[in-house]
Formats: sequence, structure tokens, C-alpha cells
Amino acid sequence: MLPFRALALLALGGFTGCSVDDVDLSGKHCPCAAGWTCDATTQRCVRPGASGGAGGMAGSGGGTAGSGGATAGSGGATAGSGGTQSSICQSATENTSLTLTCPSGTVVTGITLASYGTPGTCDAPKTGDCDASSSKSVTGCYCLGRASCTVDATNGNFGDPCVGLAKSLLVVASCGAASDAGAGGSGGSCAVGTGGTGATGGTGATGGTGGTGATGGAGATGGTGGGTSGSVTCGGSGCSLNGSLCCIDSAKTCQPESTPCTGTSIKCDGPEDCSGGQVCCAKVLGTKLDETACVSSSLCNSADIVCGTTPGVCVSGLSCKPLTKFPEYSLCQ
Repeated sequence: MLPFRALALLALGGFTGCSVDDVDLSGKHCPCAAGWTCDATTQRCVRPGASGGAGGMAGSGGGTAGSGGATAGSGGATAGSGGTQSSICQSATENTSLTLTCPSGTVVTGITLASYGTPGTCDAPKTGDCDASSSKSVTGCYCLGRASCTVDATNGNFGDPCVGLAKSLLVVASCGAASDAGAGGSGGSCAVGTGGTGATGGTGATGGTGGTGATGGAGATGGTGGGTSGSVTCGGSGCSLNGSLCCIDSAKTCQPESTPCTGTSIKCDGPEDCSGGQVCCAKVLGTKLDETACVSSSLCNSADIVCGTTPGVCVSGLSCKPLTKFPEYSLCQ
């Protein structure tokens, strides 16, 4: 019989001759066992020197990862930009400005929320009780289709929706491929109540140079305002507003403002005739146009704004159309 010491050595030698296969930890959540590396991108365990891990679907647009393995255990190549859109938010107090900047390679494709008045915050975005009806259209004019844009939070841009209250501007926008963006303004001023060349194109979801329709299209080009600043159309000719107005009764006559008008008084025919945050507003009694005059935007219904040939002043859902009985004047309808 072998001595006890010899038996023990034989038994030990038998155990040391056995081996246990490595446990495959690839794809397991971090932390990782010794000999494995945690991929910070995917928070998964990878074997050092492996050709691509579990992160093959990374990237903002969801494109399939490349061949991987350029860096040991990195999880594969980064996906393409795809069609995924990101959201950005900025705010500014009254008489300051905000700048929207999209991620590299993308542009502003839509204005999710814009409110000049008393809006919420980027943490809790919402339209406040005081809100300029022109907020979205003016912001879109400045920003749509651009990689970066700056918007001034002023009454001159949006009108004054609540006189005497401190206001701010909140904008939430989406960024994506340029082919998904509508066209913003092409020159002149986007501000409400100013002249200039107005906004070309619109806020169409698929862009181009579209109007305000859902798919953009060719859209309406925002000409040079409702006419010449300080002048209104009156019977086929211009009538200077310097102390005068156009009186429409049995005829269309340019007369001194001090002379009573027994018909319809035309004191403006587009936003270019108003200033200081005011809009050209129509007073309609039934189907009869009583007068047009410059008033604070907070005192004029969105459907009563005289847009002239500047469709960009109309809020979303309304279009700039000529009046049936007075086709020389156009309202947001």
C-alpha cells in the first residue's frame, strides 16, 4: 500500500491536470470580470482585441454599424446620420436674443414651439397666457433651413402681446437633414409690422421653397409688403397716409383724415404701414369692411390681420387671401 503522502500527491496531480473553459462574457452588462474590458459606449463587456462588440448600432441616425474592430472591443463602426431628428431649446428675456444651433451636418427642420410673451422654460416648455400669435411664423422665417439662426426677443419682432408685462421668448426646434427643412426668409425683415421683402417659402415639412402647406411646394413668395410704406391702394392709385386716408363709399377717394368718411376708411393695407409692434387690423361688421387701421397686435384677432402681400404675418392655419368685395385688400383667413 502506498504511503498516505504519495496518495495525496497523486490526487493533487490529477486535479491540476483538469481545466475549466472560459466563460463567454461578451455582451454582458458591466462591471466585467478580470481579463474583460467594459465598452463605455454600450456598457457591455468585450474581450480585449475582439473585432467589434455589441455597439454596432450606435450613432444618431440608426444606420447599421460598419465592420468594427478598428479599436479593440470598441463595438464596431459608428452608424451613419440616418434620418433621425434631434430637438433643441433656447430662451431669451425681452430685449435680448437667442441663438439656435443644430448639430453638425443638420439644419432647423421645424419649429415645435415658439412663444413670445410669458412662456414656460426649456425644462417645461409651454405657451403662456400671454403669447404673440406671430411667434411661430416669425421664428420660422428666421430659422427654417438654417444650421444656426439668431432671433431677437423684442416687440419689434413679434408685436406686444401684453403691454406693461416683462416678456421672454421660448423656442423649441427640431434639427435634421437639409432635405427635410422648409425654407425660411430669403431677405428683408421677418418682423411683424415692418416692411421689407418678407419671407420667401414657408414652413412646409418637406421644404423646398414651399408656402405654409404641410409639404412645402412652390409656395407663395412674400413680395415687398402690402404696397408702398405709408401709402394705400385707393381706386387703382396710391393714397399717401400722411394726414390722408382712402374713403370707400360710392367712389374710392383719397381725402384728408379730418374729413368724415361715410363709408369704409382704409388707413393701412399691409404690415409695412404700421410700426412699433402694431399690426394692420381690419374691422369687419358682418360681411362689411368698416375700416382698417394700425393697432396693437393684442387687440387684433389673427383672422382680422391685413396681410397685404406678406403672407408670413399670418399664423399657422391661416392664409393671406383677397377680400371678396374688396379684392385689392388681403386678410389672413
